[in-house]
Amino acid sequence: MRWSRDNTAWTLSLFGTAVGAGILFLPINLGINGLFSVIFLGILAFPMTYFSHKALCHFVLSSSLRGGNITDVAEEYFGKPSGQILTWLYFLSIYPILLIYAIGATNTIESYIINQLGFDAPARWLLSLIVVLSMVAVILMDQDKVVKVTSAIVYPLIAALFFVSIYFIPHWQLAPTLATGYPSADLSSFLKLLWTCIPIMIFSFNHSAIISSFSKDQHEKFGDKAYKNADNVLRVTSSILLIFVMFFVISCILSLTPEMLHEAKAQNISVMSYMANQFNSPMLNVVGPLIAITAIVSSFFGHYLGAAEGFESIIKQESPSFGLTFTDKQIHNITLIFFTLTLWICSYLNPSILSLIQVVSGPLTAIVLFILPAYAFLRIEKLKPFKCIYRHTFLLALGFIAVSSLVWEVLV
Repeated sequence: MRWSRDNTAWTLSLFGTAVGAGILFLPINLGINGLFSVIFLGILAFPMTYFSHKALCHFVLSSSLRGGNITDVAEEYFGKPSGQILTWLYFLSIYPILLIYAIGATNTIESYIINQLGFDAPARWLLSLIVVLSMVAVILMDQDKVVKVTSAIVYPLIAALFFVSIYFIPHWQLAPTLATGYPSADLSSFLKLLWTCIPIMIFSFNHSAIISSFSKDQHEKFGDKAYKNADNVLRVTSSILLIFVMFFVISCILSLTPEMLHEAKAQNISVMSYMANQFNSPMLNVVGPLIAITAIVSSFFGHYLGAAEGFESIIKQESPSFGLTFTDKQIHNITLIFFTLTLWICSYLNPSILSLIQVVSGPLTAIVLFILPAYAFLRIEKLKPFKCIYRHTFLLALGFIAVSSLVWEVLV
């Protein structure tokens, strides 16, 4: 099929959804574990990203309900109780990401005010409120406009990421990075580090929040040819993500010592904010925080659409049991108020972003993005034409690795 302008817009929207707080914190967590873990996980990045999002997209497209979302499809294949459980899982896999973005945006702006502008830190309750209201305000536009805004933001974001990755090359330091996480020194420790990094990799390349909207749009425009066109878009998106994200990650890691990465993690700020504070560069003082904010905001839009879809489905399925009924407009307003208040509160409290990624968001995303569609293709008769034993077993394995890391963190 011919590549269209609409395909380009969706590629940029999917890329923008993926490139948010994850990429800005990925160098910190992977860098602490050493360059060898980065290389190994980089090899996994493309198949992990492309196969998982392709499976989820096909799962939604396979529904007999035209225009149905991911929770509708799950209910169709697994029954109403399972569909209701998935609705909660879908919402809970995306909602923490919005919390992470609210925290990340607030911390980035606060760091810029203190370190680059030289002012005293503003009252956090006020700063966090302004940040959250500004991001939520854009969501009040319709979906097509949100996609256009996201696409417009991604162009300069891609250019800036590539420019900064090149800019850091003169600062590369191979020795300190190579000395960290060398696998032959302690193989069991190295494997454990990789195990705990899988959820963060899943989070950093994840754009599942917008896959439901993307799939519905593909079905409406292409009908039976939606699978092929969607695959082309997802393949291009995954390739662009691999090239730009991993180049950016490696460039950042080689420019900082392990001690610096630990310091950045302790400060709960993105790698761009930290590097802007470390390097005496007027250009980086401006570009660093700008990249961080742009990446967070572009990804926030796509994740909000997915989280709102899940939350509204929960209201519709749970409200009758309480004897309540709401119109679509009332549900929309309740969703908007809920997200605004909770994002503001979490942003003000400022919990650890990396802990939220590793313990909450990464594993829950793995259930929805890896385990659910892979299991469906392996077990549901209607989906057997799409079955690929090697690809879907690979997805199941990665999904269970991510979930097991959550269990490990909770129990140990």
